[in-house]
Formats: sequence, C-alpha cells, structure tokens
Amino acid sequence: MINRRIIVVEDDTDEIELLQQTFNGLNFHQVEFYPDAYTVLTHLKNTDKNMLPGLIVSDYHMPKINGFSLATFLKKHEDYSAIKIIVMSEQIPQNEEHRLLKAGVSMVLKKPTSFEDYRNFVAELISLV
Repeated sequence: MINRRIIVVEDDTDEIELLQQTFNGLNFHQVEFYPDAYTVLTHLKNTDKNMLPGLIVSDYHMPKINGFSLATFLKKHEDYSAIKIIVMSEQIPQNEEHRLLKAGVSMVLKKPTSFEDYRNFVAELISLV
C-alpha cells in the first residue's frame, strides 16, 4: 500500500534545509530526508509495506549510489515498484534524462534556485501524492 509520505534523498544540507522549510511553509509534514540512497534502501527494507512512501525524490548526483541506480533498483523490486520516483539535479544531459524516464522515473526536475521556485517545486511534489 502506498501513502502520502514523501522521502527526499539529498546529500546537501543547505538544500535539505531549504526544502524542509518549504514543506513546512506549505503545511506538509509527511516528509523524511535521507543523506544517501543506501540509507533510504535500509529504511525501506525495515518499513512495513503499508507504510511505504508514495513518492521518492532523489538528487541525481549522489555519493556511492546515484539517482539512476536507486531508481533502477526500486523499479525492479516488486515491493517498491509502485512508488513514484522523481530525480532532481541542477543539470542532467538530455540523453541521461531519457535513460531515467525509460528506467521508470516519473519525472526529471531541475533543482529550484529561488524562493518562488522552491515553493512551486515542493507544491508540485505534494500534488503527486
């Protein structure tokens, strides 16, 4: 069962703080932040199937396991394949964006750069769960 929870995988603490403030400002508190894909995979493994998130948003450029590898693993795993995945980055080459979408990523989004961009970005994420 998928619910309205959102997991954000981001290793930049400044980015996490801005996203957290924006989620709070939009009165959405069902969001969890993880610093890397390995930590998320460990968390999901220990999560009751009825409590899986409805959406995982991952930075593309992550240490050890990047956004593509995380998305590929989740989409191939029966327990996690229904979770929507969004990959975000400051810049992703067009061919890589196509590869992400082909792997099952719902959307590839550019990271926000202004307060208004953050608000629109987070509102769009919330609308997907």
